[in-house]
Amino acid sequence: MRSASRLPSWPLQGAMRPLSLLRRASASAKRFSSTLESRATTHTRENAGKERPKRKRRAAVVVAWACVGVGAATYALVQVPSAAEQVQDAALYRMLPQRTASRAFGCAASVPLPTFARKWIYGGWARAFHANLDEAERSMEEYRTLREFFARKLKPGARTIEEAGPGGIVSPVDGRVMSVGKATTDGREACFEAKGRRYSIHGLLRREWEDLIDPTKQVHYLVLYLAPGDYHRIHAPCHWNVRTRRWIPGELLPVNDRAVERVPGIYVENERVILEGECETGSCAMAAIGALNVGSIGVTLEPELATNRPYRALSKGKDHIQRYGEGKGVLLKAGQEVASFNLGSTVVIVHSTTVEDGPIEFHVKHGDRIRMGQVLATQQRRQ
Repeated sequence: MRSASRLPSWPLQGAMRPLSLLRRASASAKRFSSTLESRATTHTRENAGKERPKRKRRAAVVVAWACVGVGAATYALVQVPSAAEQVQDAALYRMLPQRTASRAFGCAASVPLPTFARKWIYGGWARAFHANLDEAERSMEEYRTLREFFARKLKPGARTIEEAGPGGIVSPVDGRVMSVGKATTDGREACFEAKGRRYSIHGLLRREWEDLIDPTKQVHYLVLYLAPGDYHRIHAPCHWNVRTRRWIPGELLPVNDRAVERVPGIYVENERVILEGECETGSCAMAAIGALNVGSIGVTLEPELATNRPYRALSKGKDHIQRYGEGKGVLLKAGQEVASFNLGSTVVIVHSTTVEDGPIEFHVKHGDRIRMGQVLATQQRRQ
């Protein structure tokens, strides 16, 4: 019998060979890593002044496009019909990081785009959402950011402001009619309707509107939806003395058809900016409703107004009120620009006239496409 000292060594050597190779590979990796680190350190010290700005720019671009991804993914979930069909529970809408996603989308939309890419990006958007870029004031290459492109102005003469007469209303936007009618009561308060749901006018305006309880007045409403491909600026619906701006921070739920059908209270919960004043035969209030990725609502009379701020910077539930002209108001002509959206959303008009002057006749109905300046309603004056 062989002694243990005379046993062949090849089995043990064979077993140790993988460990030896692993150690060698590890040592080589360490040497390679240390070499790279020393070279990187040397390079960094020599070019620190040059590299830092580049890194900051790269980081900014990465963050911006990450925000675009977040905004686009959220937008696809709730705005595109095929995706929205999968959402069955209103709680899912409320679980979305609405304000954060909207601010991220706004930041990303403010990043300047390369000149060579603007035509392709804006052209693709126009094809996807059926936008008419022939009416844009400038060429596509002149819009530095998506924000500028979304809020683009029209060429002079692209719209005609029709004459609606005293008590009449012209369309303040390009879009689609969601509902029109006379304010009704649910037994407790006056309401307007949209997609089969009733909304309190008091809840929308966040105050008591005296004309609703005045028997000599008749109150009507119009709910107008702006799609992403529409012209996104808002104009005066009549000859209007605007006295007050009321900004109401709130939710940023989507306002497309499916969301309105499934989520109760959207128009009285969402963030909104309301302009109020007097028209020729009564009063007029127009609410620009914010939505997901449309948290920023611009007001022409107040370019410095910044909506969709973090709740920690606001008093949640508190209205922010501004009185124009020291309470005397600012006179606007029908069709004069008053506000803008950064993407599609909804405008609600609440309008009162004197009963003695005659009934209101609407010239549009649910589902009709409308253009800014088009006559929506006229008052049939009694002789």
